[in-house]
Amino acid sequence: MLGRSKARTKPVSGKSGTKKATKKATKTVSPKPNLSPILSAQKALGVPETGIMDYTTMNKIQKFQILNDLPVTGEADVATLEKLGK
Repeated sequence: MLGRSKARTKPVSGKSGTKKATKKATKTVSPKPNLSPILSAQKALGVPETGIMDYTTMNKIQKFQILNDLPVTGEADVATLEKLGK
């Protein structure tokens, strides 16, 4: 089977003789970074977090860009995200 880890066994000696201890492979899971620039902008601007570039999001980004002397694109571009702190 693909994607499944096999249990490893190693002998362990104890008072009642030899036993086998099962050691399962563990995988460290780290939280995924936010990969959506739209979602990052929505969170920072306080608009509904849908991850979709809708009219409300675009309008809010444009206003933010105007207030912060950024090129007005209406997009969650690098300059805008940097200014938002994302």
